[in-house]
Amino acid sequence: MKKFLFLILAILSFTSINSFANNTDTNSVNASNWNFAQDFAFFQTSKSYFIQKSPTIEVQYGLAKQNFMHDNFDAKFGNLGDLEFRLGSTSIFKYKYDTVSNVVEFENQYLYIGNLKSELTSKQPDNYDINARVWRFGVDTKSGYGYKFGEDAYLLLYANSGYGWFFPDYEVSKNPSSNPAVVQKSKEAIKVFGNNLRFGETFETGMTMYMTKNLGLSAAYSSSHIFPRYMFWKQSGSMIIEAVGGGIIDIFVSEVGKSMPEITPVLNLLLKTGYNYGMYELKKEKMAWPFNTASPLQINSFKVGLSFKVF
Repeated sequence: MKKFLFLILAILSFTSINSFANNTDTNSVNASNWNFAQDFAFFQTSKSYFIQKSPTIEVQYGLAKQNFMHDNFDAKFGNLGDLEFRLGSTSIFKYKYDTVSNVVEFENQYLYIGNLKSELTSKQPDNYDINARVWRFGVDTKSGYGYKFGEDAYLLLYANSGYGWFFPDYEVSKNPSSNPAVVQKSKEAIKVFGNNLRFGETFETGMTMYMTKNLGLSAAYSSSHIFPRYMFWKQSGSMIIEAVGGGIIDIFVSEVGKSMPEITPVLNLLLKTGYNYGMYELKKEKMAWPFNTASPLQINSFKVGLSFKVF
């Protein structure tokens, strides 16, 4: 729900800017003084004491594998290349409990669009049955802690989960390796996902290393669940349970940070990653765990990328 609120704020912000531009007889815009992160409310954060706040463009590429835990699915998936673009804003600010070391907090709010397909990779298994093309898009936030090493050098660590939209399309390969009856049965089982807009959840753990003011290197491992349908009450209950667990970790990390701020980035990364992995495993067979629901389609990706801070 938080992601949808960000989208609404973005629309309201653009509307406000358009109204401002039309009132040219009382206001003027000085392009040389325009601050992207300040003027767009979508990219604002409630934190204070900023060290840096910059519009950010990120490009990630990697390899992905799929899995579908369904009684009637026994076919083999082909490998996928994973290419994603992110446009948003990164805010870095001093950790409030740190008075000695160089611990920082950060938030990266962004819009994203990604494409997964076999044409983006040459690393295919010798034999596979079903090929895929998947589009994904949405609004998300990654946040966490890190370390400041110099004037513009940062190591930022995070482990987050978020929701978005997927548009998968599946086809049988020209030379399937499995028995035709198995391939046909599997095709029918996965047909519910094909050529339809589906809601889903992504868990991601990663890091970004900024060695200069404007350029950073990133690495991330993400696991996505694509839901075959959306069941409002069960899905909402599952989201609440997951959010409560994440909130408890946030409180614990904050309490530890009061006395040992220097371990906060690593502690937060380990606890959030472990928690997200547990939730991912619990939801592999029940998309809205703990409620009795259908199995989601799973996509696991390892990606590396470049992050550009515009100003």
